[in-house]
This record gives sequence, C-alpha cells and structure tokens, in this order.
Amino acid sequence: MIASGDVEFEGVTTFAKDSSTNYRYTVALKDNKLNFSLEDCSSKKQWFKGGMDKADYVTTDNAISGASPADYLKCFHNALSCALEGSNDSQRKLSMLSGDVVKVEFVLKLRVHSLTWDAMFNFQLDPVSLERIDILESKLRDQQAELKKIAVLETTVKEQQEELKKMQSIHTTANSVVELESTGTYIGSATLRWTTPESKCDAFNAFVNVCGGGGVLAMRRSGIYIVWPTVKRVPLDNSDDDTEDDDEDLCVRLLKNGECIEVGYLVEEINFVSLIAIGRFQEGDKLAVTTDFAMEGTSTLYIVRLGN
Repeated sequence: MIASGDVEFEGVTTFAKDSSTNYRYTVALKDNKLNFSLEDCSSKKQWFKGGMDKADYVTTDNAISGASPADYLKCFHNALSCALEGSNDSQRKLSMLSGDVVKVEFVLKLRVHSLTWDAMFNFQLDPVSLERIDILESKLRDQQAELKKIAVLETTVKEQQEELKKMQSIHTTANSVVELESTGTYIGSATLRWTTPESKCDAFNAFVNVCGGGGVLAMRRSGIYIVWPTVKRVPLDNSDDDTEDDDEDLCVRLLKNGECIEVGYLVEEINFVSLIAIGRFQEGDKLAVTTDFAMEGTSTLYIVRLGN
C-alpha cells in the first residue's frame, strides 16, 4: 500500500475513440481528496473534477481490498499512461456528454491469487471556463514540454557523439598496427629487408618510416609499442647429424639504435624464431632485425602502438 499524503501524477495521453488528439492530464491527492484535470492540447479546452472523497469513485463493485486513496491514484495514472494497445491490465475511454462534460472511464484488471475480475471506474469532468491568461499559460506549458524534449534530444546526441568518439578510438587503435613482411636479408648482410602491404600503409606512414632501403625502421611518434618479429628459416635437414649442434648458436636479434634489446635462439625442430619487445620508443629511434641463418618463405614484423 502506498503511504498517504499529497501525491501528484501528470502526463500526456490519448483515448481510443480519437487517438490523434493528445490530452494533458493531472491526477492528484490533496488532503486525501482526489483531483482530476484534463486538457485538450490542441484546442486548450479544460475539464476538472476535484475534492473527491474515496466514496465518490469507489463502490462495492470496484473496491480493492486494503487499497488507500494513493493506491487508487497510482492505478488511475497507470491506466492513463499505458499503451492503448497491448495492455491487458488497464484500459481507458473518453466520451462527450451534454453540457460539454467529458466522461472518463477506466477498466482495471485485478488479480488476487487465481481470481481475476474487471474493476470499472468513471469520472465526469466539468468544463473549465478559461481566461486568455489561462490559455497563454497552457501554451507556455506546451513550449516547456517541447524544450524538455529538445533537452533530452541534446543529451541523446551528446551520448551518441561520445559513443562515436569511442568507436573512432577503437578504429584508431585498429589502424595503429603496422604489418611488415620480409623474404630475405641484404646481400652480404644479416639485416632483414622489410616491406609493407599496400592495405597496411595508413598506420605504416603514421608512425613508422623506412630508412636504409628497408632494413631500418624509424619511429615517427613517441609512445609505448609492442614490437613482434617472427623470422622463418630453411627447414632442418634431418640427414645431417651435425645440424642440431650447428643450430645452437643461431639466433634472431632485435636492435634499437644499433643495440640488441631482444634475442631469440633456434629451438630443435622449430623452423622459426619469434621475439616480443614491449617498451617506450622515442621519435627517431631506429629498429632493425638481424638473423644468423638462411631464411625461407615470408617473415613478419608487427609494430603495435599502445598509447603515449
């Protein structure tokens, strides 16, 4: 049961007979007495019934056991605010009577355990004589309602803009991956020569630049990066018993400004070496990858920018 006291609900509703007309309603309890007002949003006509005691709208046929006036008020508000179609619990109807009186009817479907019945309530609202100032106040309320809608729309637009920024950030992150390929070293050199697929050029041009004919990569932006080269070699010749011993010292090195920062050695029966280095690189830092063994196929180098 809702606690007693002054309570008010307002909103805009329509009725089945003329669903194209909007009506602004207010249902309120003041000193435990029910007030019900209705306004045609187009013509600005208004109707009102106030000071109603519980006995004025509750009968033996529609009484809800244990319900307070505030409970009934909530039910009436639900009946006015629910969708016209698809609602099985509340229905509403408006009809015009003589003398410009309007009759509002509610049908509430009540359930108690396995029992279900329809409780019907009706209100006859009297027309309200409006002065010009009242009509202006009503129009002002309409404008205020429209301003609220605009404010909600602006909030929605801001939220969508923030979501777009997040998506753009994700897109930027996706474009912050450089993919390079190498099929060999320079003649007479251990340094791999790198090229980039055309589809990956955006990120490549953004923060990595090629120097020394493709053997040296210069960082164009400072930040935190992952550098991940994988170098493939000619498969082992299992007929050569000395191959395993010869391979023990063969390795791949990742160089930063000419100094080795990561090294990886060949492992028995594995025909590639993969390194991963994570750290801060400054603008102008130069990277290179060297190998001690003969290459075969396409080796790869991924450079991923994580942030500033």
